[in-house]
Amino acid sequence: MQDHPRIALDPAQLSGKPVICGTRLAVEFIVGLLAEGWSEADILANYPAITRDDILACLAYARAALQSERVFPSAAEASYRKNTRLSTANSGSSNAPARSM
Repeated sequence: MQDHPRIALDPAQLSGKPVICGTRLAVEFIVGLLAEGWSEADILANYPAITRDDILACLAYARAALQSERVFPSAAEASYRKNTRLSTANSGSSNAPARSM
């Protein structure tokens, strides 16, 4: 994952979670506020120590973390998906809803 100059990772601070430099505000916290519907203006008004660029850095960091994430389905999930496809294919029915007369 690329470095983000506005984001710091320090094992001595918040158990090593990524934070906005010079603060104890975790990237996770800022992204969470946005997910809860807080506007950029709301965040800046409540946390005057950060800037718009800090919020954008949090989003960029989160994007980079998700881009580097690799998902490996469990054996149980793969088996379920395989069985679901087989039962749908063997049923001979379409996925279209039944029409009432």
